[in-house]
Amino acid sequence: MSLAFVRLGIGMLLVVLCGCEPSWKSHFRQGAKLYEKSGHRYFGKVVGYEAAHDFHNGTSPQPAILIEPAEGGEAAQTWGACSTCDATFDIGAP
Repeated sequence: MSLAFVRLGIGMLLVVLCGCEPSWKSHFRQGAKLYEKSGHRYFGKVVGYEAAHDFHNGTSPQPAILIEPAEGGEAAQTWGACSTCDATFDIGAP
C-alpha cells in the first residue's frame, strides 16, 4: 500500500467520524420550542447559544443553549448542555 493511499483512508475516516456530530447551533435554533419527550409538555424556548459554556461544575466547557422557561421572565433563564437537552427534549419550530 502506498503512503498516499493510507493518508487518504485516514482522512476519509476522520471525515466520517467527525462529520456525524450534529451542529448544535443549527439543531437548537433561536426561538425553537422545547417539549419534554415524555408527555410532550411545553418546557420553554431557546433564546441563546454558546459553543463553550462553562457550567462551573467541574466538567469541561461544552455547547449549551440558554432556555427561557414556559413561565417566561429573564431572571428564570437557565443554561442546558446541548447533549442533555437533545436527550431530554423534542424540538418544535420557532
